[in-house]
Amino acid sequence: MITRNRSQASSEANRRVADILDLDELVEPDASVDSSGSPERTKRPRAINTLAERIADSEYAKQEDSRSFMSELDRRLILAGIRNSYSPEQAIAASLAIWSFGTLLPVLAALAFPINPFVVIMVAVFFLFYPFLKLRSLINNRQSQIDSEIPSFISNIAMALSANLTIDEAIIHAARTSSVDSDDSILPAEFAVAQLQYSVGGYNQETALRMIRDRCGTESVDNFVEALVQGILTGSDLARVLEDYVDQAQEMWNQSMREFKNKKDPAITIGVVITMFGGVIIYMTPLAMEVMRTMTQTTG
Repeated sequence: MITRNRSQASSEANRRVADILDLDELVEPDASVDSSGSPERTKRPRAINTLAERIADSEYAKQEDSRSFMSELDRRLILAGIRNSYSPEQAIAASLAIWSFGTLLPVLAALAFPINPFVVIMVAVFFLFYPFLKLRSLINNRQSQIDSEIPSFISNIAMALSANLTIDEAIIHAARTSSVDSDDSILPAEFAVAQLQYSVGGYNQETALRMIRDRCGTESVDNFVEALVQGILTGSDLARVLEDYVDQAQEMWNQSMREFKNKKDPAITIGVVITMFGGVIIYMTPLAMEVMRTMTQTTG
């Protein structure tokens, strides 16, 4: 019951995010919300929705291991920012469809055309790992964007607090300002959801703010939210606390960029080597087999 009530509160908050960000007509209404105020339903093949329903109703879904897996998948979908589009069951159904397509297509192609078996295997393996790699890529890209947004977002809140606005007013002001700067900003929407959750969704302020950490999953947001919550609980001068934290957040972002750059070059080199090695295997293995067959026939 508690979980269902929290889900309903979160949905209500999401439906009203556009209203908060559209105050004073500073930004355009959220494209993901229709004229009735409800999020648009993601269009997907009916077969995937049907399969997702069967997965949810299956006996396996009721087992402890399955519930743990679904919970972890749900968490990762939230981190990827696609939880409103895919439930865990729908994500699994989509993955099964991709795997089936990725296996059936190369097999049928191999039966119809003289395709190297190694090509068929590599295509099948690619489709097998694609859902995992795609989800991981979405999470990494979203978290990188969050880390890039947080210094300016903190500055906007700090400036609003310095202008004697309340923390609620400062969050709304920062969300509107950041959304004007970038239409696809993540943090403004997350803090707008939190503001609605503790103002109309039944959460207390501390819980709603800390839930932002679960939806973002980055160290910079963890530290920022904790500093914000502690400042609220202790009655500290939030403007000064956040001003001091801006430099720390910026340094964390710079450090992340340095680490990304250091990892990028070796990753590119490894990718090139793997690609070349795969090409050698695909084209040289049949030739080597043919040479061995010829030598065997000659010896015989």
